[in-house]
Amino acid sequence: MRRIRLGEELERFTGQVAPRLEAAGLGLDLFVGEVPEDLHVDTERLERVLAVVLAELLRRCPEGADIQVEIGTDGGVGGTGMARVELWCEAAEEPVDRASLDDFWREPQGESIELRLARALVEFQGGRLIPPLAGATSLSWVLLLRTGTQHLTDRVIDRRMRDGAQDNGRRILDRSGMAWAAELATTEEYRFLEVFVMAEALSAETEAEDAAGARDEE
Repeated sequence: MRRIRLGEELERFTGQVAPRLEAAGLGLDLFVGEVPEDLHVDTERLERVLAVVLAELLRRCPEGADIQVEIGTDGGVGGTGMARVELWCEAAEEPVDRASLDDFWREPQGESIELRLARALVEFQGGRLIPPLAGATSLSWVLLLRTGTQHLTDRVIDRRMRDGAQDNGRRILDRSGMAWAAELATTEEYRFLEVFVMAEALSAETEAEDAAGARDEE
């Protein structure tokens, strides 16, 4: 856990995933607004959360989408002073779910193991992860991060660990997939695995449409 420059961290992240997205025909733009300076975050866990959120966006975005990454300060009720990271794009005209047939990654409730892990990491550090609104014209994931260090004291962290154990501990510990996903994320080869999987799925869709178009022209 250390003090970070959020803009620099997002520049590094987008620079690492941009080539795969561009190869899949997607745009990726980063907009850096006014960001709180007193921000202390575990950068490896922040990267993990960003990768999961981006993969969720790619899972449902239209082909050729322009992915926007915007960072600034949240001014909403109860969120004043929090750093805000929003990843969004226009929603597809018809609902898309590129992971709908991938039972290995999904829970019965329909939420991936990775997303559950990401939300837990954000809440553990005093933040919030807000999913897209159903039926909205855009797909928007919002990550709110608390400033300062009051939420990172030993007492607060111990309480969160106890609360988590009481509410979800047994249920999570019974899932070997949670431990597997956490361990996998530490391996360089699989650092952005979920992002690359969804980018490949988009590339395959585009190639299939191009091939179908070529056959029609013949």
